[in-house]
Amino acid sequence: MNRTRTTVTLATSVVAAAGLAVGGATAATAAPATSAHGLNAADQAFMKANEQTNLAEMALGKIALKRATGPNARALAHRTIADHVKAQAKLKQVAKQDGVTLPTKPDATQLAAAQKLSKVNPHVALNYFTIQVAGHKLSVHQTKSELKKGSKPNVLAYAKYYLPVAEMHNHMAKADLAQLKSELNG
Repeated sequence: MNRTRTTVTLATSVVAAAGLAVGGATAATAAPATSAHGLNAADQAFMKANEQTNLAEMALGKIALKRATGPNARALAHRTIADHVKAQAKLKQVAKQDGVTLPTKPDATQLAAAQKLSKVNPHVALNYFTIQVAGHKLSVHQTKSELKKGSKPNVLAYAKYYLPVAEMHNHMAKADLAQLKSELNG
């Protein structure tokens, strides 16, 4: 029990230190009110934050595939990588149409989270699930915010496509985390 509590605390520390690694940029880093392409600040901030999410998901998923031994962590990693590769392709098309330059690599905070995930032992899966839950919660929130505040139809269409993907990943990660915690406490 004490070991589990320590591991959960460590996992929480990884998420806190990572700044919720999967979430990426926030609306606070928004661009000017409206661009030449008719994008408002919410549209621009969402696209950049969502691409950071895609990049982080792919990087963290690859680490989980290398380090995690449990089938649930590996299955979630495979699923999130595949879904975020697909989301990234769609987002790149939207960004190209609207002249938005997307990030091309995980940011420093996300790289730090990836480094910590790759070093944490022996409960890589616990840490991975914890990061997934926190990150997808933030990603869902950012997507819902875009749907309320965004203005550009193609960006809103992407957000409508992306929201159920992020919600599904969050649901899967929560279930996997609950199951693993139960097993560790059992």
